[in-house]
Amino acid sequence: MLIKDDSCIAEQTIIRYQSNNVAKLMGSDWYGILLRNPNGDTVVDTCFNVSGVDDGIILDFARESLSYEFLLNGGSELFTFRGSYFYVYPIRRTNKGYIVFFLFYRKDSNFDDRDIQWYITYAQTAYQRVLLENELIQVRNYNEAILQNAGCAVIVIDKKYRVLSANPTGEKYFGSTRLQMDNFREPNELMEMIGDVFANGSSGCISGLWFDQKGDLLEHALLRTCVSPLRTSKGVVSAAIIIATDISSADASAYTEAKKRQNKEIENIYLGYVKDIRPPLMNIKGCAELLKDSREWSESEQKLIDYITQEADKIENLNKEMEVFREINRAEGYERSDLNTILLNCATIAGRFKAMKQVDIQLRISDDIPLLSIDSSDLYVALLSILQNLVDLASPEGKINISSRFSRHLKLVKLEIKALLGEKKDSSFENDLVVSNIIRRYKGTISVQRKAEKEIEYVISLPTM
Repeated sequence: MLIKDDSCIAEQTIIRYQSNNVAKLMGSDWYGILLRNPNGDTVVDTCFNVSGVDDGIILDFARESLSYEFLLNGGSELFTFRGSYFYVYPIRRTNKGYIVFFLFYRKDSNFDDRDIQWYITYAQTAYQRVLLENELIQVRNYNEAILQNAGCAVIVIDKKYRVLSANPTGEKYFGSTRLQMDNFREPNELMEMIGDVFANGSSGCISGLWFDQKGDLLEHALLRTCVSPLRTSKGVVSAAIIIATDISSADASAYTEAKKRQNKEIENIYLGYVKDIRPPLMNIKGCAELLKDSREWSESEQKLIDYITQEADKIENLNKEMEVFREINRAEGYERSDLNTILLNCATIAGRFKAMKQVDIQLRISDDIPLLSIDSSDLYVALLSILQNLVDLASPEGKINISSRFSRHLKLVKLEIKALLGEKKDSSFENDLVVSNIIRRYKGTISVQRKAEKEIEYVISLPTM
């Protein structure tokens, strides 16, 4: 056994004596299992009273005639007490100092040698069975503890795809009564592998199986899934065991880092343009101002000079918008994550995603939102992924509304990002995987709700510092 077990499942032992007619074979009026406490007290653990014997005589005998030392030595012996007959067979001493022993009692006739041999044989056999059952129980509990707390999903199915056993994570992904494949994007490979297990007894693995739970909650996972046969004692494949490990965290982290590198590359490109454009732009604007002040111009000429200045200002404003990438890629640390600034910058960048669409991005953000204990670069990746996806799916002249509010009672910041979709297709699975991974990493929650046929809304809750 993995650990010492003070219990002997005594009740089960005595019940077995009753159910298989051992009581008749032994011819005892009373038999049971007793415990001797290190302090000298004796108690009946469990018994079978064949002839309605008063337990008092049993305990009187045990307390007056059986010493702790005798029981500790482990020798069996016949006793006569108050005209009745007793046979004592010690079983073991527990790690807490208790001594467990069998006691057989007859009122009117003594035990012969054949009875004694039978009692010894049965007691030894029963005790070994008790130890084996205790060990099996420990192994079962050990396996159950592992399955219940394991991070991976474990499920066993039969040839009719009925679930024979599953831990909570296994039920979440694959179902609790029958194998469910509705939430997997490409289940065919897994189904073929399961069929191969039952047909040929082979094993197989899928490096990436996409789980996409249907419903409002944003629940995605990338699973490394292995299927193996479960054979009977005769080698026949009677079930299949599926073990799936969630690798979406590592995959999403790699994707997040790739997005950050991409943002850095975009920053370098845009800031390079800004650096190259700004000097000649300032020269054009300066020359226009000098030209304007050099003499009196006609009204049409003055409008032309003003137009040159205005267009130069537009280009300069675009340059300033591009400098927001410097804010995105700045390593700030958790304590400096200002959500309002991040939302404003994200809205600015999302405006660059619009291309030929006339998508209107509107902000309604609260002024009392405190700092968030979140790495700002992670939050930029999450929010920009959502906005870029919504811009791609939005109608040509659609609208994206971004709102935020702060609950002082719950100490939560809630973001709502909604849009009217122009195309009938689901949002990007990879983006959603990254977003949900980032939000949950910082103890937040995220859900996606479809208010109408084409309206989608992301709801994000984030804890404050």
